[in-house]
Amino acid sequence: MLKTLSSQIHFVKEVQSIDTTGVTPLRAIRDETVEGQKDIEIGLDDLKDLLAREQRVGRAGRIKKTNEDPAESREAENWDSLGSAEETHGRFFVVRTGKK
Repeated sequence: MLKTLSSQIHFVKEVQSIDTTGVTPLRAIRDETVEGQKDIEIGLDDLKDLLAREQRVGRAGRIKKTNEDPAESREAENWDSLGSAEETHGRFFVVRTGKK
């Protein structure tokens, strides 16, 4: 744990030693320009396809989602989750560590 802490402190000191004169401080990672705000704005046109998949049912008018394409869900069911595993044991994948 001390070795990890020491390397983290070393990293912080290295970052602090960088000359940042003339660099504008970062206020946010996302794009806060007018164009950036328009890109992340969600309007009714963006939701039309999703809203078309909903129907109100029952006396309370609860929303029920309908699946337009059941082929997508079948594709997920047939996915081989162990296909990329290097080592398996039955229906589980095996993770080997360096420790014995």
